[in-house]
Amino acid sequence: MWGLVYKGGSRFNPYRHFGQPTLWPRGYPLSSIGENISTEYVLNHWKTPSIQQGVVNGDPDMDAIFRLTRKQTHSQLNVTFDDRAPPAIVPAGVFSPFNSQNTLFLYDAVWALLIPTTTTFRVCDIWRGYWAQRLLWEMGGNLGFFPPNAYQKRNSHSYIRDAVNEKDLYFQTERLVDFLQTWTCEPIKPFFACMTKLSIDMAHAKFWKAADADLINLWIKDLKALGNKEPRRIPFRSLQNGVQVTLDPKLTKQTRLTNQQVNVTFWAAEQTPPQIYSTGVPVDNIHSTPRTDKKQPLTKLPAKMFMKKWFLCLILLSVGCLLVIFINVSSSSSLIYLKKWIQNYTSSISNRDYYDRIETYKHMKGDRWIVLTTIAHPTPDVQFLVNIPGWNVVVVGDTKTPASWRLPNCVYLSLEDQQKMPFETVGFLPRNSYARKTAGYLYAISKGAQIIYETDDDNRPQDLLKNFVQERTMWGLVYKGGSRFNPYRHFGQPTLWPRGYPLSSIGENISTEYVLNHWKTPSIQQGVVNGDPDMDAILD
Repeated sequence: MWGLVYKGGSRFNPYRHFGQPTLWPRGYPLSSIGENISTEYVLNHWKTPSIQQGVVNGDPDMDAIFRLTRKQTHSQLNVTFDDRAPPAIVPAGVFSPFNSQNTLFLYDAVWALLIPTTTTFRVCDIWRGYWAQRLLWEMGGNLGFFPPNAYQKRNSHSYIRDAVNEKDLYFQTERLVDFLQTWTCEPIKPFFACMTKLSIDMAHAKFWKAADADLINLWIKDLKALGNKEPRRIPFRSLQNGVQVTLDPKLTKQTRLTNQQVNVTFWAAEQTPPQIYSTGVPVDNIHSTPRTDKKQPLTKLPAKMFMKKWFLCLILLSVGCLLVIFINVSSSSSLIYLKKWIQNYTSSISNRDYYDRIETYKHMKGDRWIVLTTIAHPTPDVQFLVNIPGWNVVVVGDTKTPASWRLPNCVYLSLEDQQKMPFETVGFLPRNSYARKTAGYLYAISKGAQIIYETDDDNRPQDLLKNFVQERTMWGLVYKGGSRFNPYRHFGQPTLWPRGYPLSSIGENISTEYVLNHWKTPSIQQGVVNGDPDMDAILD
């Protein structure tokens, strides 16, 4: 057949080839999703692919990570692919996942039909596909992807359960592809012997269990008993660009295209990606509840009421707030930790003169403190924090923090300094741990802190921390919809979510219902950040 052979890289994303560059098929290596995609191909007359996968419109096969993060939970996808794009052939040396849906096997590849039994349901056909692709190289065969020729309306089921069953796809696919890239079979072995060898080697590498290697051996025996012809092995060196070249019998005179490859650049007409949320927020959905003690109409509220933005975390400290962050009271060790926190907080009052004896820090007192930890030399952002008026800064060091760490007008607590602190909790903290920030909290409390702002050494507040609300009460909106709140959605990014947001809630309908009133100021305030905000590895 005439077709395009992919020429770029060792991974091929068929959804990208057919016009959906932001999608990926189930089993595609997650580490490769964000890589630059090549549009380089080779046009020639090739041996027809032994295994052919047709992409499907509607709700194509994608992993649970995509479904949890890129679609509404109870909605059907309606994805379209470019039906005018030519077929793409995956050459030897390149891998692409294919499933057991809408897939055609020619006679010389019926040996690849067997599905393993010792993996999960969401992994079995993908592992089968990678196993089969590597063996196709031994017989000069290939996998081919064809334009959309089917429509799928997927049955609703639990994506969280799918994610659990797809764990190996997320964390083992890269290792499997690397394993298959370097795997070899001795030239003297016939094809079925190579098939047995790879099956055993994959069991030894713990991609599946030995029972699957035994199953494949029985499968080979049954194929032989049915008279199935064993494929003949083809040396790699006989392949051109990883594929067998053939002459086109329909042409009476062979043109140069049948004898000489043509390098081409191809990209499909980009299709509309799946839509997740509507970004429009109806004004009518902002409801207000006037105060009963002040009959002031909403139209007369101060104009500055909504001019306040809320950035990074302000903690109005109480022992309870700190304990919620660090303590799991379900274990006996945590109860000990709780007891130490109470002891340390009370003892800190009597030990406030401890650091007063250190001349360098004697002047560093105040009710507003910035606390952070670092393993780097003083960054420009830390230097910026030190110069914010009205705030003191304490930086907590750790094992990897440079020994020469110094910064004027800043308290730096090295590990040695922390060991000298009169707080039992500090001795409970492990090294090389983000929890060493706790030493900084205790130091700030001992110096009279009433408000603590915690941050990292790569964050810079844009408003000198003036947009946090420190008065007792404030005007604001209280979220009214559901039991989950996505702050990134509230601030205009409906397709993003913060690290730790429940994945099962990402695709749910988002409420725009709020209540406007004059409230008690939140004891803990988080400011969203521009640039590269905190998101989990799935989104990053």
